[in-house]
Parts: sequence; structure tokens; C-alpha cells
Amino acid sequence: MSEIEKKEEWYLNIDYREAKEIIRNKLQGMTQNFIGIGFYLRQIKETEGFQKDGYVSIYEMAEDQYGIKRSTAIRWMQMNEKFSQGGYSPFLDSGYKDFGKSQLQEMLYLDSEQLEEVTPEMTVREIREIRTPDLEPEEQLPGQMSVEDFPEVLPEQEEQQTEETKVELQKPTEEVWEYLNAFARGFIKLRKNWFLENYQNRVMDVTTSPILIRQEFCEGRSRTHYFEIREKSAFINLFDDYIQVFSVNCDYLGDYDWFYLAAAIQSMWNVVAIEEVQQKIEEQPSEEVCDVAQSENINCEPEQSNCPPGQTSCPRENWGTSDEDQLQGWRECAACWNHYKKLHEHDEEIPKEENVGIEIPQEILEEENEPVEDYQEIAEENEPVIVEQPEGIAIVDIPSEPELYEEVSEKTDIDIAREENQKAQMYLEMLTEEFSQNDIRVRKQKILVAALAGYIHDLDMVLNPPEEPEQPKLPKLRNNDQRKEWLNNYKDWGLWYRDENIDVNYYKYDFEDGSRLVVAEYPQREQAWKCVPRDEHYYHLLEKGRRKAGTTDEIYDHQYIQYADSETYLVEFLKNLQKGEK
Repeated sequence: MSEIEKKEEWYLNIDYREAKEIIRNKLQGMTQNFIGIGFYLRQIKETEGFQKDGYVSIYEMAEDQYGIKRSTAIRWMQMNEKFSQGGYSPFLDSGYKDFGKSQLQEMLYLDSEQLEEVTPEMTVREIREIRTPDLEPEEQLPGQMSVEDFPEVLPEQEEQQTEETKVELQKPTEEVWEYLNAFARGFIKLRKNWFLENYQNRVMDVTTSPILIRQEFCEGRSRTHYFEIREKSAFINLFDDYIQVFSVNCDYLGDYDWFYLAAAIQSMWNVVAIEEVQQKIEEQPSEEVCDVAQSENINCEPEQSNCPPGQTSCPRENWGTSDEDQLQGWRECAACWNHYKKLHEHDEEIPKEENVGIEIPQEILEEENEPVEDYQEIAEENEPVIVEQPEGIAIVDIPSEPELYEEVSEKTDIDIAREENQKAQMYLEMLTEEFSQNDIRVRKQKILVAALAGYIHDLDMVLNPPEEPEQPKLPKLRNNDQRKEWLNNYKDWGLWYRDENIDVNYYKYDFEDGSRLVVAEYPQREQAWKCVPRDEHYYHLLEKGRRKAGTTDEIYDHQYIQYADSETYLVEFLKNLQKGEK
């Protein structure tokens, strides 16, 4: 046997302790690599170097070039910032040289006091217990280790083992709260009996609720739950350490602490209860509502003689107990009975009206002599009012207001405003000849002139909006360099509009297939790592018939969103458009 073969046989004869030490050394080497990768990702992000290859973000570049997912890239950059020398270098700080990557990954979420408790001999599970102690710690043998302590030794485990991997938890936005509330609403309806069995701990206590929900509905079951929102379907993943929300378009909305879902369940509990009560009321058969003014009818049983024969609904259900409410009730009853009499004026007998023991004043009954369509509220022109007098309550007629005089003119609002502005300017000139600029009368007249001028300008912009610039014809682009040059010359299209509030210019180009390219330009932006301010622009393609990712035949019309499209994608779009493939 050769000397080389003899030297290579050493790995076959190592014992258990030596094997463990070798594994630890290999993991420490991996730790140094991840710290270095995190540094260079941070550097590219801060200098925006990814734009040189047409990427809109460091995360798009990292995934496209190296297969590094967004959450992984974020985690590695955070680890570099916290555990590198000086907080900004590709080298691991000497204070952490004995820790493995999975240990540092768990230490990322510890504060300074908790970090002091960690030693290199501790497992990942023991480090995790420093941050979140287990409620029911399982019994372990001394020195026992788990494959979960070293997720980096398995390919792609950081992304696949979402239950054990620590991710960056976020605070819900207004949109995410809408999704959490929608899931909570459906979850409560589906599992209402389960929640009621231990209402205090499963609903009201947001600290115990997540634990009990995970034990009942997550362990050994599917973690993905679908729910309805905006008449569409979305889904949520209920992992052990966090929840993950996806939109109706299957867009990833972020990872969140269980606390927020527990809070959503607590807040939506009363909403669901009220909805159920309202639904039960709507499902009950319609019955005539008893009159609240009739104190003797305590069982709310309808009296057959209250309404004209055949009347199935009665406006009396809206009566209140005040004098004004009673007056309106009398008017409604009078209108109802007069309408019945009108329909049956040729009948031999007309039943006598009764109104739950309330006598309708004769003047009110005689007043309501016109049929009312569907017994809606009657116009209150010249309506009598109730006033208190020593001898009791009296109904007094209030004379209607006199008809207002109206002067008709064919002048438009802008014509009137211009005339008034000319008068105001003339009066201002007269005032300035007699008084100083600080005189209150001069100042008031200046305000009036300025207000009229602003009103005329705004009204003129509405009546005569500026015409959009004529769009130049799309030239025949024969190669990618010409396509990139055309994109960079977006200012030739003409300014679409400008947002003065945030100092942003917008340019657009409409294509024949119905798609629209919008360029958002940020003039003379200055960043911390740049010496000279420069114009920055981002492309947003509102593409018609864009193919959904991961499909071959599903398309949708893309709308304007925050994230921009890369130059590479736009070059390919222009190529396909002019080839007739779009």
C-alpha cells in the first residue's frame, strides 16, 4: 500500500469524540463564510450595484445569481451586522469564533443581556430557551444533540424547515390586519364550540391562546389554512414560532408573531357574535311589531284592529315615545287609513280605524287625505309642531316660508368669478391710494383677490385641462442596445404629470397591445454613500396578459405596484412586442 493511501485511511479510524470535534470545526468554517457573504450583500445593497445588471433590489439579484432566498439574504446581512468585526467587515468577530452558524442564527434574536448567558457549548435548543423558555420542557439526556441544531448541513434546509428556522418577524400593516381579521372571523365560526369550552384561555388571554390553538389544530395536522376575503380565497400558515400570510394573489405578505393572530381572534369574537344575532333576526318570520307606546300590551301581541284589513306591514314599528314621534305616528296611521278608504270608497262597510289605544286628532286625520305610495314618510311642508301649554299639549301650525326670489343668469361660474375678481382688484387699488399696506382693510382685500384668483385657476384647470403631449412613434428596435437606449430616453415621451408633494416626475408610454410603461423619476436624489446628487428612475410595466409565475396558460393584467421591473425584463418585453409574440 502506498504512503498516500496510508495517510488517507486516518478518517476511517477516528473515534466519536474526534468526529464531533471535526464537525464543529467544519461548522465554524461555514460560519466565517456566511459572515463574509452577508458583508458583500450589504455592500452591494448600499451601493446599489445590483442595478448594473438590471435588478431592482439586492434580493432579486441574490436569488437570480446565487439562489439565495430573500429571507436568507436578510438573515445573513443581519448576522454580519451583529457578529462581524466592527459591525461592518467580512470577518467574524473574535468573540464569536467558537460559535457555529446555527448558534449565531439563534443568537441574532437575543438582546445584549441574553447574549452574555450564551456559551459555545450550548445547543441551539438551549439558546432558544434563553429567549423563549419552553412551557413544558421535554426530558433530555446530558449532552444530547439534535439534527435541528445544525440545519446548515442539509441542503436548502433554511428555507424548507420553516418551523425551526428563525425569520424576521414584522408588524402587521393595515392590509395584513384585514387578512388576519378575515381568517379569525372564519376560524371562530368554524371552531366556535371549541373556543367556548375554555373561553377565557382560548379567546380572552392572548398569551395562552396561541399555545392552545397550536396544540389543537397544528400538531400532526396541515399547517396551511384557507379562508375567504373580498370574495376570494387566501391562505395562512400556522407554524410553531410564527404565522405566515399570503394574499388572494398568492403574494407573500410576511411573517408575524402569533400574538397578532390571537389579538385578531379576540377582537373579531364580538363581531361574529353580533353578525349571528342579526342573521337569526333576519331569518325569523315577519310579524307585526307591537306599539311601544302601548304599555298594556306587554306581550307584544299584534291587535287585529290596529291596521286596515290586509295590511301586512306597519310604520308604527318606528314610533318613539316622545311627542314628536307620536305626532309622526299619527300622520302615518292617518295616511294608511285614508288610503284604504280611497280604495274601498264604494264598499258598503269600512272598518273603523283603531290605533293601539291612541286617538288620532281629527285635523291630522283630515289632513292626510292623499294616498301615499308604499306608505313612505310624507313631506313635512308646513308641518304642525307640538308645544306645551298650561292646559296640556297643543298642535300649532307653522306658516311655510315665503318662496325665495331667484335671479337667473346665463353667466358661468368662471365668468362670475372673473367679474368679481376685477371688481376686487379695482377696490384694492383704491384702498392702496388711501391706506398703507399694513392696514387691515388692505390686507382683507388682498386675501379676497388672491382667493378669487386661485378659484379661477382651479376652475379653469377643470374646464380646460392641459392636453397630453403627443406620444412619439415606437421605432424599430433591432437589438438589445437600441432597446436599452430607448428606455433610457424616456424623457422624449413627454412629462405625464408631476407630484409636487414628493418631488416626483412621471412619464408614460402606451403600447399597441394595451400595456403601459410608467417611469417614476426622482430628480437629484442624494444618498449617504454618494457624493453627487443624481436623477434616479424606476420602470413600472402595466402589462396586459402577463403570464403568472409557474404557469404556462394563466395570465393577468399587471397593475401599478411599488416594486419596479428590471431593464432585462423590459428589453425582453420590447423584443417580443415587435416580433408579434405579445
